[in-house]
Amino acid sequence: MQSIIVTNNPKDWIFQLSNVEVVSANQYIDDPSYANQRNYRVYNLCRSYRYKSLGYYVSLLAEARGHRIFPSVSTIQDQKSQSIIRVLSDDIDHLIQKSLSKLKSKEFHLSIYFGKNVATQYDKLSKQLYNLFQAPLLSAQFVYHKKWILQNITLLQINEIP
Repeated sequence: MQSIIVTNNPKDWIFQLSNVEVVSANQYIDDPSYANQRNYRVYNLCRSYRYKSLGYYVSLLAEARGHRIFPSVSTIQDQKSQSIIRVLSDDIDHLIQKSLSKLKSKEFHLSIYFGKNVATQYDKLSKQLYNLFQAPLLSAQFVYHKKWILQNITLLQINEIP
C-alpha cells in the first residue's frame, strides 16, 4: 500500500521518509492519478480540519475514493465531542491512571506523533489514544480531579511539532 502525506504546502513537511510521497492538498484533489488508484494510505496533515476547509475536503474526498485516510471525517467529528471522548477514555481508564500515576501536576499535555510520544514511558498510552482517535498528530490534555481524566483531544498541525 502506497503512503501519501498531504499538506497545504509540501515544504511544510521537512522529514525524509522512504516510500512516502508528499503532495499538496490541491495536487491530491486535482490530479486524476490519485482518483484512479485504490491502494493508498493518506495522512492528511493540512493546517485545518474545520468543516469546508481544505483539510476537511481532503479527508472527505479520500474516503470517497476508497483510500485509507488519517484522520477520517468521523475522527475529525469525534475529537470535537466531549461525550465521545469520555466514553472512549473510559475504555482505557486503567492505562491512563497507570501511565500518569507518577505525575505531580494537576494538568498534563501528551503529544502523539503517529502513535508515539518522545518519552517512551507514554508509548502504551500514546498507542491506545492513536488507535481510538486515528489521526497522525494528536494532543491529549489530561486534568487531575481525584483521578486523571482525558479532558480534550485535538488534532495537531505540522507547525505545532517542535
